[in-house]
Amino acid sequence: DEFEHKRKELEQVCNPIITGLYQGAGGPGAGGFGAQAPKGGSGSGPTIEEVD
Repeated sequence: DEFEHKRKELEQVCNPIITGLYQGAGGPGAGGFGAQAPKGGSGSGPTIEEVD
């Protein structure tokens, strides 16, 4: 019972935040989460140098 109460409190705080993140990532042409990276550049990603 106490667990359910704490879970509901947590959901009341977190749900608006998560909803805002998803809405902010959407938008026209943005593609939201899981969208492909924009084309352009070398496309090879960051350069990684070995360190001794």
